[in-house]
Amino acid sequence: MVTAMSKALGVDKTQARDRLNQQDEMTKLNVTLSKWLDDSWSAGTWLDKNSGKLVVAVTNEKRAAEVRQRNAEPRLVKRSGQNLGEVRAGVDRSAA
Repeated sequence: MVTAMSKALGVDKTQARDRLNQQDEMTKLNVTLSKWLDDSWSAGTWLDKNSGKLVVAVTNEKRAAEVRQRNAEPRLVKRSGQNLGEVRAGVDRSAA
């Protein structure tokens, strides 16, 4: 797996191994943070392709600061998960 990742990312095997370890750490962090996140002010998480860090979509600076304190990278967004769910429900009703 390390060899394949090394080739895919264009990095040496040590860097690929470090990236796998980082992804494992960020996955564990995601599990922990997911218990704390709320759809009224967050809109999902993902691993940044370039940095390998966990990114958390939040709707305000207060929550962004809290995300930073939890060792993740906040991304400010306009709509929360709850807002997005409401928009999707409206689209689904229109399509029916």
